[in-house]
Amino acid sequence: MYIFPLNRTYSRSTKCHYPVSLGDVQKECRKFLIQIIDSEGINIQKGVVGKYQVHIYIVYGPSQNISRIVKK
Repeated sequence: MYIFPLNRTYSRSTKCHYPVSLGDVQKECRKFLIQIIDSEGINIQKGVVGKYQVHIYIVYGPSQNISRIVKK
């Protein structure tokens, strides 16, 4: 039996149709996401905090549940 890390791309967009993540808000959102993901022991392969949405490509262990990760 092989145990290997799992890859997942997570994307979250805002409910409004105008940019909300600009300047300081965008930087704080990025810091906040990095803190949460590091505390869970997950690796960020690639990530972007855009004006309208957030894209994160993560690698996590098979013992971790993706729905629990997203709820954080």
